[in-house]
Amino acid sequence: MGTATAARSKPHQIDQSVQVEDQKQLYRWLLKTRTFDERCRKLFKQGRFPGTYFSAVGQEAASVGSAYGLTKDDIIAPSHRELGAYITKGLPLTVFLKQVFARADSPDKGKSHPCHYGSPELGLFTPASTMGAQVVVGTGMALALKMRREPHIVMSFIGEGGTSRGGFHEALNFAGVHDLPIVYVCQNNLWAESVPVSLQSGVEHFADRAKAYGFAGVTIDGNDVLLVHKTVSQAVRQARDGGGPTLVECLTYRWYGHSEIDPADYRSAKEVEEWKRRDPLARYEEYLESSGVLPDAERARMLKAIEAEIDEAIATAEASPHPEAEEALDDVYSFSPRVSFPSAEIPKPSGPMKQVTFIEAITETMAEEMRRDERVFIMGQDVGLYGGVFKATKGLQKEFGVYRVLDTPISEEFITGGAVGAAAVGMRPIAEIQFSDFVTCGFDPIIQQASRLRYRSGGGWTCPMVIRICCGGEVGGGLYHSQTNENWFFGTPGLVVVAPSTPYDAKGLLKASIRGEDPVIFLEHKRLYRWIKGEVPTVDYTLPLGRADIKRPGSQMTIVAYQLMLHRALEAAKVLAEEGIDIEVIDLRTLLPWDKEMVLESARKTGKILVVHESPHTGGVAGEIAATIMEEAFDHLDAPVMRLCGLDVPPMPFAPAMEAYYMPNADKIAAKARELAAY
Repeated sequence: MGTATAARSKPHQIDQSVQVEDQKQLYRWLLKTRTFDERCRKLFKQGRFPGTYFSAVGQEAASVGSAYGLTKDDIIAPSHRELGAYITKGLPLTVFLKQVFARADSPDKGKSHPCHYGSPELGLFTPASTMGAQVVVGTGMALALKMRREPHIVMSFIGEGGTSRGGFHEALNFAGVHDLPIVYVCQNNLWAESVPVSLQSGVEHFADRAKAYGFAGVTIDGNDVLLVHKTVSQAVRQARDGGGPTLVECLTYRWYGHSEIDPADYRSAKEVEEWKRRDPLARYEEYLESSGVLPDAERARMLKAIEAEIDEAIATAEASPHPEAEEALDDVYSFSPRVSFPSAEIPKPSGPMKQVTFIEAITETMAEEMRRDERVFIMGQDVGLYGGVFKATKGLQKEFGVYRVLDTPISEEFITGGAVGAAAVGMRPIAEIQFSDFVTCGFDPIIQQASRLRYRSGGGWTCPMVIRICCGGEVGGGLYHSQTNENWFFGTPGLVVVAPSTPYDAKGLLKASIRGEDPVIFLEHKRLYRWIKGEVPTVDYTLPLGRADIKRPGSQMTIVAYQLMLHRALEAAKVLAEEGIDIEVIDLRTLLPWDKEMVLESARKTGKILVVHESPHTGGVAGEIAATIMEEAFDHLDAPVMRLCGLDVPPMPFAPAMEAYYMPNADKIAAKARELAAY
């Protein structure tokens, strides 16, 4: 491995400044981690649990030494090889094994994977498999701790392979700007699965990258548990005292493959044997023996007690019940997906009303919620000093301060992932994505983290956050400032997707989204911002998520629409009424989960359905609605369900004539409705 291996060949002197009792405890956690890890490998080979297993044998010192000394309220945002940190922080082996065996009473209730273990009570965040993702989330957690002035810190683990991802750099950059209370521990084990360090980075030491973000980085022997403990403890103290982050690179090695199904034949036997001679457990035992800290008899008693604990944990876990198959439906949302939303009319608040524009309703809602709940804050590009590119946050930073209306770098992955972290530890973030076209840069935390956090943790961790996204055409924005891409989120269970059409709905739904317990994608059509005005109550009110609204009752045909197309549908319905065609217009308002009961009830009543939306025809919301109606209300139909959507081209063509050709409008809707009426 060239210089990387050479750098590791220099021995480090074992530090003797750690108290004797702490030295014994460190050994206990090392021994327990190694013994338990090897037993889990053996259980997998015996076929006693499904999936695979990710061993940390060889890397225990980096994990144990880093976590030792953390308080109960400190948070670990782990990668997938942090068994030592789990055990050191108080992991009950029985609980972990229940997750390994996919039992009903495991933390994730059998839904995730052994390496995705988490515990809110122990401050162990439930990781996802996306490499490096927990660094982004952990940094958002650290932001929340700083905002609340809490004396706790976050420790985020990452393998050297994960440092190549963009989110790693976005997170560290933000942490450096704001001196966040976080310690990044990079376990450099030479290999990103099968890719050697020589093909991962042009710098010899990954810790050197910290300099670019304005804080310290240090490279140490990660197989020296006392050195790891001393170095990381100093970084923890610095973070806890307001001194900002540190990146600690621990040089270590995994003895086995990436997982138990990886033979690791890409590595040489010589390299593996060389690193086994640097075994962190054996090395520490030699030190303890030479220093007289832990006599052989005491070590033997310790091992016997650990093995007995493991035996008991295995027996208990294997005797635990398996989950029922239908429990796969649970923990997707804070509400049960097995319960349909009632479609009865929602009573409107009484009292004085006032006229506002769509965007005024959005701004007013955020201000009211921030006054009501100090956990609510806004983060995004240009939201502070500038007041947002559409001025949705104008004046809010002046009232609430720079942290509650927080200007971020151009870092969509951190904006969305940081919001996940802040939400997970109790905040109520409102993340703004200026244009829906750029949400792709922040897609991983939305899909892999936010939508699945409740599910993969069995409801242990939740993600109450709102991502406001500006979307839509008819503004001459061209390909990268006019997309309507709700279909990207519509197929992701765990997300709530809201698409209001009026100021009244926007305010009531945004309040409900902020106060809810689920991650919400809140889509705001830019064409509506200043064009649409409407009355909103002067009193506080919310509207239930997942409920549609009949904007125009009718008896001969149903048009289902939302956002701008709702208004175009109403225009068309007015014209068609003069021709004797009575149209019912339903505003979906929430796209996921959508109000199937109201739509089906209308379909059974009118017998003819037209679904209209601005996004492309193929793979859109309309296709799902049409399929559902055909499956559940076919006997009531007098004609096939029809769709009128945008074209199957990348939205949105720039030239005015092409944009107009792409967009559905009132005339096109009326023409399609006439075709359906004549069927």
